[in-house]
Amino acid sequence: SASWIIFRIVDYEFSYDKGLPDRENIYRVVTGFVFDEKESYNGGVPAPLYQGVRRETSGLDYAVPVLGKWISAVEVNTATGKPLIVDDPSGIVATDSTYFSMVPYHWIVGNKSTAFSAPDNVVLTEDRAKKYFPGKKPEEIFHQRLTYYSYRDTVQRTITGIVAGLKAPSEFTAQEFCSLPAKAYELNAWTNT
Repeated sequence: SASWIIFRIVDYEFSYDKGLPDRENIYRVVTGFVFDEKESYNGGVPAPLYQGVRRETSGLDYAVPVLGKWISAVEVNTATGKPLIVDDPSGIVATDSTYFSMVPYHWIVGNKSTAFSAPDNVVLTEDRAKKYFPGKKPEEIFHQRLTYYSYRDTVQRTITGIVAGLKAPSEFTAQEFCSLPAKAYELNAWTNT
C-alpha cells in the first residue's frame, strides 16, 4: 500500500505539463533580491522585460509574457438584465498570442492568430465561460462584453476566444487571458516587479 501511494504521488508530480511540447525547455524568469545578505526570490519581473529579451536574446523560440492582473470585480451582462458580479476573480493574466503557441490549448471558438487583434480582447477557458455564462453555448458567449474593475481603472473587454482547459496537471493555471498591448513602457516600469 505504501509503495502504491508513493507511486501515485510521484506519478502525479511528474505528470505536470506533460502535454506541453518540449516542456524541458520552458523556463520561468524570476527576480532575485539580496537584503541584509539574505537572498530571496520573487515570481515577478519588470513588465517590459519580455520586450528586451525578444530584442536582445537569440536562440529562443518564444519569450512569452504572462503578467498577473489583480482585478477587484468582473461584471457580466446577463440575459436577465441584472448583471452578474464576480468579486476578486483569480487566474487573470495579460499576455499575447505567443502564449498560445507555447501552451497548446484546443480552441472551441476563436483562434490564436486573431484573438488578440485588439487591445480590449479577452480569451476565457471553458470553465470560466461556464461560470460567467451558465447554460450558454460557447457560440453564444463569443463577442460578449465583460467589465473589469480594478483599483486603477475600469476596462471593458470583448470575448474573442474560448479554449478547453488543459487535461494534465499544469503550472499554467490562468482562466482568463487579456490582450497585452504592444507598447513602450515608461522607464519606471523597470523598477517594479
